[in-house]
Formats: sequence, C-alpha cells, structure tokens
Amino acid sequence: MIDQLAYSAANHFGELETSFILGRRRGQEEGRLEGRAEGRLEGRAEGRLEGQLKIARQMLVEGFADEMIARLTGLSQEDLDGLKGERK
Repeated sequence: MIDQLAYSAANHFGELETSFILGRRRGQEEGRLEGRAEGRLEGRAEGRLEGQLKIARQMLVEGFADEMIARLTGLSQEDLDGLKGERK
C-alpha cells in the first residue's frame, strides 16, 4: 500500500514537472515570436521615417516651403528644423 502511494506520488510529481517544463518552453517561444513581430514593426517604421527624411532633405535643398514639405512627407515643423540644423 505504501509502495503504491509512493509510486503514485512520484508519478504525479513527474507529470507536474513535465507540465511545468512544457509550459515554460511554450512561454519562451511565444515571447520570441512576439519579440520578432515587434522588431519587424519597428524596422518598418524606421525605414519609412528614413524615407520621409531623405525626401524632405532633398526638398529643402530644392527650396520647397516648409509647409509643403510637412504636408507631403508627414513630418513636423520640429523635424524640419532638425534637418535644417544638419545642413549648417
């Protein structure tokens, strides 16, 4: 009887340990996937911003008005002021 209880307890403990390990692995994988997705989104946003800044720089060189550059690129006046500061 005691042997059977000990076996049952050990078996139950093993199942709990396995469940814990599997849950932990699943959580780690979900975290990695979320991190990759977030990284892709950030990369795309940075790429779009770089494109907008490149266009705005060229428009400044060509003499476009700030209002037009802001409207066409979606950049703020503060962004444009920063670009103008780069040129000095």
